[in-house]
Amino acid sequence: MQNSLFPDTGATPPPVVEAAPPDPALRELAAALPAGLRFGTSSWNYPGWAGLVWKRDYPDAALSRHGLMAYAQHPLLRTVGLDRGFYQPLSAAQFAAYAAQVPDDFRFVVKAPSRVTDALLRDESGRGRRPNPDFLAAGPAMRDFVEPALAGLGEKLGALVFQRWWSWRGRCVNCVPERVEIVGCH
Repeated sequence: MQNSLFPDTGATPPPVVEAAPPDPALRELAAALPAGLRFGTSSWNYPGWAGLVWKRDYPDAALSRHGLMAYAQHPLLRTVGLDRGFYQPLSAAQFAAYAAQVPDDFRFVVKAPSRVTDALLRDESGRGRRPNPDFLAAGPAMRDFVEPALAGLGEKLGALVFQRWWSWRGRCVNCVPERVEIVGCH
């Protein structure tokens, strides 16, 4: 085995995205808010927050991959939207990886996969091709969304969002489905 040229100091490398220093006035405001009131945004990777949330400017890709931990250090931002699973369902392990990056009192607002919220199955261009047999069906919603989100996020799961697709003409596609199953969580 080759010896290292540099001694191992045991220090961990700095985070890829560093949080901006907290503003004492924002900490004071956050402490005065009711415990159940949460402010947040739909995403954690906005480059325009340099100096407010991020210590400095970072590339979009760095914020997307590594910005959540810094975002969660902001005194007022106690929740964030997680919509990555809209396009492809996330596993419990993927949800758990997000949960590990935030404090215990942080919450996620999670968007359900389109495979259970879209009345149509779509091709790569987004054009609806045929009816979706899993549209608003409780079984697939529980299996592909609710159960993995609960298992991975646990107490950090704030709200589940079932966003409906709308047609380009502004009319709802299949607004009143013939069957709507109620998803019950225990």
